[in-house]
Amino acid sequence: TGRSEEHSGQIVYCCVSLISIVFTVLCVILSLKLTALVDGHSGWILTCVILVVISAVITVVIWRQPESEVRLSFKVPALPLLPIFSVFVNLYLMMQLDAGTWARFGVWMLIGFAIYFGYGIRNSVEGQNRIKASPIYHKADPTTLKETSVV
Repeated sequence: TGRSEEHSGQIVYCCVSLISIVFTVLCVILSLKLTALVDGHSGWILTCVILVVISAVITVVIWRQPESEVRLSFKVPALPLLPIFSVFVNLYLMMQLDAGTWARFGVWMLIGFAIYFGYGIRNSVEGQNRIKASPIYHKADPTTLKETSVV
C-alpha cells in the first residue's frame, strides 16, 4: 500500500497545484471583469464556466483518492470541499487588494526572507539537531579554536 499511497499523494499534489492556478485565473477574471460579467458578455461568462467545470473535475479527482489509514489527532472537516473553498475565497480576497498593498507585502516578504535565510536557517534548533544526528559532524575545539572531526 505504500506505493499506492505515494502515487495517490503525487496525484493530489498535482491536482492542488492545478486547481490553484485555475482559481487564480478565475479570481483575476472575477475581480477585473466583474462589470463585463454582470453585463452578460458571453466570452467572459464562458471562460468562467469552463474554469469552474475544470475546478469541479479536479475536485472530483482529489475526492476519489484514498485517504490515509493513519490515525491523526486532527483531520480537516469536509475534505476536500472546505479546503478548496477556502483557497478560492482567500485568492479572491487577495485579488481585491490594490498595487500599494502588494508592494508593501513584497517588501515585507523580502525582509522576512532575508532574516530567515540570513539568520534563521543557520541558528535553528532543527538545523542543529540534524548536524548532531549526522554520522560525521564538525565541532569547534574551544582550546585551540580549530575545527575537529567527531565520529
